[in-house]
Amino acid sequence: MILQIINYKVSRLFLLVPILFYFSVSKGFGQQSEPKTSLTQIEPESIDLTKPTLFIVPYSHLDDIWRWSYPVVIRDFLRNTLDDNFEAFEKYPHFDFNWSGASRYQMMREYYPEKYEELKKWVAAGRWHPSGSSWVENDVNVPSTEAMIRQLLMGTQYFEKEFGKESREFMLPDCFGFPYSLPSVLSHCGIRGFSTQKLTWESANGIPFNVGRWIGPDGESVIAALNAGNYAGIHDKVYSTDEKTLERLKENEKKSGLPIDYFYMGGGDKNNADRGGSPRKVSLETLEKCYTTEGPINVISGQADLMFRAITDEQAEKFPTWNKDLLLVKHSTGVLSSQAHTKKLNRDAEILADASERAAVAAHLLNGVDYPYEALNNAWGLMLRNQFHDNLPGTSIPEAHAHGWNDGIIALNKFDGVYKDAIGTIAQSLNT
Repeated sequence: MILQIINYKVSRLFLLVPILFYFSVSKGFGQQSEPKTSLTQIEPESIDLTKPTLFIVPYSHLDDIWRWSYPVVIRDFLRNTLDDNFEAFEKYPHFDFNWSGASRYQMMREYYPEKYEELKKWVAAGRWHPSGSSWVENDVNVPSTEAMIRQLLMGTQYFEKEFGKESREFMLPDCFGFPYSLPSVLSHCGIRGFSTQKLTWESANGIPFNVGRWIGPDGESVIAALNAGNYAGIHDKVYSTDEKTLERLKENEKKSGLPIDYFYMGGGDKNNADRGGSPRKVSLETLEKCYTTEGPINVISGQADLMFRAITDEQAEKFPTWNKDLLLVKHSTGVLSSQAHTKKLNRDAEILADASERAAVAAHLLNGVDYPYEALNNAWGLMLRNQFHDNLPGTSIPEAHAHGWNDGIIALNKFDGVYKDAIGTIAQSLNT
């Protein structure tokens, strides 16, 4: 559904070369027991949001690069994320897991094909949810609007092609501020909800609300969970009976009309707060207690977009609103100017991507040559991966940036090859 909305909305919002967009999106890129199906599956329409309800989103944060680079991520962190969660699924029957970044799944498929096939079974069983909708958990301040749309497009395409799943939310727990334009772009791409916890890191405007509506400059909006909690924190409260949580839900009700909230339940065991893996053992044990302990709060653990789909448009209209940027004071210092070479590679690739696609469309229409979907998608995948929130802002170790430069140059060469081939084909057909 998101793909159809993207095709319609973008063509309406961005009138430049609509046929170009059509061509660029029409194609993408020992024995174990069968996984036990999810015990927490629930239809969003069946949830009574007038009663105190806490949505738990089990998740683990992985920095694709930061204090480490891709070889470490591939060798250790991706494998651990698969193994740790497979083990947790067997032990904790009410545990479902959300994980974002289609690019990571692509690396899992390449480097751990057997484990990837098991992953697909857990996805089909409703225990593992591809989430976030994007190619990576990207920076949203430096990239162009077109690149932001491609993040969502390529991520959604991959999840639908590989798993037959989509998520109507954009999850960005760790980014250095969020621009005023973001809710408009997300809404036009069919995204219903946005979540983060980063505003606790000295937001310039505090935290406008826990759950509300973030409105962009054109009036389009998304439902936003802006205080989702530390993604690596310990959850040792049995939320179904916890009085402080109930007080927080009642305060939310005064502001929004609904006693609801949204919490990440993240990783942290094995020193893996930013290294993937599975949620903390103590948190998973507490989650089981939440389901077996009756209380005034309805605790629902499941896919990351469940709350956003459960909220009706009529209910969202009554939410508190925010109509500005959501920027940070200190934690984002310098990220718009550091690592200038990385930023130049990114911008050069964005410009050349546009030129190469225009040229390829012209060559197809004028000369009937095949449109180079695969080459362009491969180039876009590399460029978008470089927009990860610790790469493009310039907050990683030098080795990690060297890997990014390599990918950036490969992307430029791929775009350049498409451009030259297309221009050469058109030139040969000119009657001079």
